Amino acid sequence: MDHEVEGKTPGLSAEEEREIDENQPPRAAVLHETIRIQGDHELERSVAALWWS
Repeated sequence: MDHEVEGKTPGLSAEEEREIDENQPPRAAVLHETIRIQGDHELERSVAALWWS
């Protein structure tokens, strides 16, 4: 019986594992702050600019 970790794809190289780790989505708090800042920038636009977008 193989000693595979349940839920992991077998046969990945160390480089592939590192690539997977680097491509993880940001934490929820980071994502929330990014969206909040973008929303603040949108609210700084003029009413006319918001109307036409």
